[in-house]
Amino acid sequence: MKTIFILSFNNLGLDFWKTHLHLDQSEKVYQFRKGEPLLKSINFRPDLVVIDDYFASQKPGDLNAQDVIDGIKAMLPKTKCLHISPSFSNDNQYDRENKVMRSNFNSDLLEKVRSWLLPKPKVTQ
Repeated sequence: MKTIFILSFNNLGLDFWKTHLHLDQSEKVYQFRKGEPLLKSINFRPDLVVIDDYFASQKPGDLNAQDVIDGIKAMLPKTKCLHISPSFSNDNQYDRENKVMRSNFNSDLLEKVRSWLLPKPKVTQ
């Protein structure tokens, strides 16, 4: 079972992400509209954090996407993050050191994220 945090700075609902990432009932999914509550909930140790600031409607004083990523990396450096923004090109950019995928949102991105969520095969000898 995976724990997934979704920070949506727009009005996309949780159903959108559950459908596009093929999430099922075994996943624990938490949705946030602001970065601060997400960071306060980090003790749930998410396996994946999706930060969607496409069509963002942030208010002055709210943490921006990079602030949230920086906070996650400070507390849980191995957590994978996906940052979706119209400012990124269509090519998925993966920062291996920080485990952050940056994308404009495309089907290749969805496949990559789904692969992150699949159980790892057990190695037998």
